[in-house]
Amino acid sequence: MKKESVFVLLFSILSPTSAFSLDETSEPLQAHSLEIDGQVHSIELGRPLVLSGSFTNPTVKLIAASTRHFEKAGVEFNYPASFTWEADVEDREAKSWTLSGNDFKIMVFSLGTRMTADSYSKLLATKFGVENTKVSPVERKLGKNTYEGRLLRTTLVGTAISQEVFEFTSESASRLIVFSDTLPDGKNASSEAQDALHMVTQSFKIQE
Repeated sequence: MKKESVFVLLFSILSPTSAFSLDETSEPLQAHSLEIDGQVHSIELGRPLVLSGSFTNPTVKLIAASTRHFEKAGVEFNYPASFTWEADVEDREAKSWTLSGNDFKIMVFSLGTRMTADSYSKLLATKFGVENTKVSPVERKLGKNTYEGRLLRTTLVGTAISQEVFEFTSESASRLIVFSDTLPDGKNASSEAQDALHMVTQSFKIQE
């Protein structure tokens, strides 16, 4: 395969229909890399990759990244590429994005009114049943900073659930991130939550 043929392959992969979208409802694109004869080249959708030299019958493999990059509501972080995506942005004063695995879920809220982690947790406790819910302080390092939030534990239909709620609030608006996990043994975090939280905490940033 000559160099020109490799370019044809690249342009078929990086077609204009795969270009980035600024739409708040669009799921973040999954990053890819191209392995040619054992050498891995990072690629960006919609942009050509320039390769030097020529290739004779190369072995080419397209590799999908294990993460996607969330960047909405002034927060950004990596999360598992296998998670499903749901966006509800019709109400400008109450936008939400939900990233779901089998046991673990990440929810991001952008609210036009002020909402603290404590007040949100109390609303959840009321919904789940105060007598069936325990709310306590929690700390978690996200990116370079450690944030204080609320840990909510409850049992629904025999299933133990934990939710960590953190706020990033200004005087007139609020951003909340909620980590919801189904506890397999009723006490400890699921393996999916541990893996996903490692991705989030290592890559988390607040956009000023």
